[in-house]
Amino acid sequence: MVDGEVMERLWSYLRLFRKMTKEMTTSHREDILSDALYFYAKKQRSKIVMLLNAQMQRCTELLSHSTSEIEELRENSPVLITEEMINQWKEQESDLLRKSKPDHVDLGAHGWILPYFSVLRQYYSARNQLADGTGDQQSSHLEVLMSSLNSRLIKMEEEHDIKTRWSQTDQQYISSLTAQECVNAKQTLDMLLVSGRRRWFLLSLKKKYAEGQRQAKRLANSITKESSNLRRLMKRYNSSVEILRQNGRQMFVDLTWEKASDVTSSIYTINFPNQDEILLSVKRTAVDIVNLINRLLEEGSYLRHEMESCIKTFYDACLEIENKSSGFVGMGDDTEESNELKGLNSLKKNELHEEQINLFVSSNLFKQFIKIPDEVVEYLQQHSELSEENENGDEVYDEEEENEENEDV
Repeated sequence: MVDGEVMERLWSYLRLFRKMTKEMTTSHREDILSDALYFYAKKQRSKIVMLLNAQMQRCTELLSHSTSEIEELRENSPVLITEEMINQWKEQESDLLRKSKPDHVDLGAHGWILPYFSVLRQYYSARNQLADGTGDQQSSHLEVLMSSLNSRLIKMEEEHDIKTRWSQTDQQYISSLTAQECVNAKQTLDMLLVSGRRRWFLLSLKKKYAEGQRQAKRLANSITKESSNLRRLMKRYNSSVEILRQNGRQMFVDLTWEKASDVTSSIYTINFPNQDEILLSVKRTAVDIVNLINRLLEEGSYLRHEMESCIKTFYDACLEIENKSSGFVGMGDDTEESNELKGLNSLKKNELHEEQINLFVSSNLFKQFIKIPDEVVEYLQQHSELSEENENGDEVYDEEEENEENEDV
């Protein structure tokens, strides 16, 4: 029952009174807003029973439908799908979605080559920029950068016994360039696949919300950001591929947006190996259904708790009103005060009658989902006249409340 937008709805309702209360005094404004909130709370309280019942009915129907879907998926699968397998697929998906850094590439004893080449590449880039001619301020910055890079290069050359510094035309430099771009392409592709899966997850999540809802707008913004990140990674990957193809590695091909954005394309099997005969699309479908089932079970638990609280609230209200009403019996007979007490007694009886009807209706609707407390059942049996009254007005009550509940939903 907690959706995070309760206060927003309350503000939306109170916004209707802004023109009315603008010129009022503080005390008058407080009275008007207090009455408005009292009416709003009473209206919401009168709809809570039908709302909970409708939500529980939908939750039960979705749970039944999802269970039949997972059973059908298991029957049509060439391999027996167990709960352990689905949980393992969920963990794999979660690990991939949480991934924030690319996989480390271990080059063994030659691991120093790429760091040396990276510094050397920066050194030649700064030298070329300085040779092309720049402003005095940028030139001084490049000279300082080159001096720092040169010191690091000298230290690394002494450490690894490099007699002559590699030039940009040496075979060692070209081979290191190819290796560096291979590593860059691999690591960029790792993060690209993670970004693509996140975008796919956000798209699937957005389908559960109607257009215009606050949550749908937030998801749309997240999808836009993830799409921009995916395009940036795709551009970086294609840049590495272009350098590799210029150096004779023609087996590398550019990525298109269609491939990068489609999680069913072949590139998404690279770091999600399919070790059995089950298709990756079937695995993702199974994971989605199981996640939905778990969410429905959780929601059902919350709804049952709310139903129990609802019945307890109505029952406690009935007892409290009865206790207060008993104090009016025998007080004043012929005085003016007795008329006021009779009026108060009449109001309490009407209020008690409303609470008893609420208790009766909620108990009858909720008994298929929860166990009604014994004291409530006994109380309703003592007031058997409620069932007779409800037989005449129950259909009208249900129809009106269901219409209001459907409008809210």
